[in-house]
Amino acid sequence: MSQIRNTIELLTKILRENGTSKVKAETFRLAKFNDDNAVAVMWKLLFELLYFCEYGKIDDITIKASSKLTREELVVYVKTELQKRGFFSNDLSHPSSLAKCGSRELLLAFAWLLCREDIITRFMQKCTSPLQEQDTAFLYAQERKFLASEMPETTNPVSRVRQLLWLNNKLQLSLRSLYALNREKMSLQHKIHGATSGVSVVPEKNHLSMLEVFMLRKPELLKKNLQLLVKDNERLQNLLKWRENEDVFWRWMESVLDAKEQQKTACGLQEHSPRTNIPAEMISRLQASRRHLQDAICKYEAIVDKLDEAWESKSSEISEEELDTLLSSLNLELSIQKAHISFHNTQSYVCTQNDCLSSAHCPQLLMLQQEKKKKKMEEIDEAQDVRSEIQRMQHFVKHLQDDVYHKQESFKTELQNLSSHFRDAVCVPPMKPLLC
Repeated sequence: MSQIRNTIELLTKILRENGTSKVKAETFRLAKFNDDNAVAVMWKLLFELLYFCEYGKIDDITIKASSKLTREELVVYVKTELQKRGFFSNDLSHPSSLAKCGSRELLLAFAWLLCREDIITRFMQKCTSPLQEQDTAFLYAQERKFLASEMPETTNPVSRVRQLLWLNNKLQLSLRSLYALNREKMSLQHKIHGATSGVSVVPEKNHLSMLEVFMLRKPELLKKNLQLLVKDNERLQNLLKWRENEDVFWRWMESVLDAKEQQKTACGLQEHSPRTNIPAEMISRLQASRRHLQDAICKYEAIVDKLDEAWESKSSEISEEELDTLLSSLNLELSIQKAHISFHNTQSYVCTQNDCLSSAHCPQLLMLQQEKKKKKMEEIDEAQDVRSEIQRMQHFVKHLQDDVYHKQESFKTELQNLSSHFRDAVCVPPMKPLLC
């Protein structure tokens, strides 16, 4: 237990050194047991860390904003930012957790944010030597202010060109001045190195640097920078200790998560009844369906991954033009098959001696059927029989010609509609009809 407490105290010290408000290790212990006394502190800590994740620093604006915002505004901001980053929790989203309850859930959100955003690593990246920091931003601000005063906004193209020409000339002059100042700096630096030859604080050098000479001439600044270096060194040592002992903190967070699950198991399904009026039987059925869905997802997840990999490999191999050509050929094949099926589903006429019978699955045939009564056929005159048969045949041929003409027109219209869907396709109808 002492190791866990020391690790949490180290974490609170790291947070305080990087700008957050003061948080005690006892607050984390109270939050584990869902104590209401830790709620306000955890909300404020989450707000400050989210501000750091968004802007890269925790400054006076952060402290002022946390004090100026009301409790409801701060809670809404924290919930929104956590959801944007992917933290979804039913307990945290519930309206009852606005201010006074759910400290364990806030502790879990803190641990998730600490891991997801890799806050400790970002703290390490911000650690730089205070001796290397040079605040020259005010020079650029003054230069921008001067340029803004010298260059009023204008929409006239001629005036705009003159302003750009003026800026170009000023830039050339500034570059020449910079080159001259750089040469002067190198000359002065050479004089300093020559004057301090044989005196050094670093074994690799036999002279003092410009910064070292400046510090020696101003002892008060040297003392101040030494204090900054000591403070920064302690900060780096704490970060290194955290890297060595952070597994203790994450094991403790596992116990926090186990405590939450045990509380849910002890309460059963009662926690769902206040927020929803769903019967217990329906909730159990929903939970069973959820388990079946999870099993199905786990079962077919590997297959879906393989399909995704195959799709990515195939999509990288085939170009967009080839894909468009393939889709066009598939559409054409589907249209041809559709026309073929509709052609076979039309009625085809079969001529018999009595009448023309329709058939949906046979080709058009001309059949002559003899009557059963041979005696009547012998009594009829052969010339009259031939004339009557010729009339019947002519009537049937005319009927077939009309049917073929209508089908030609319908198929011609359908082919023209199909050809209009393809850019390079042209429908050329026959020059002469099939039946004259």
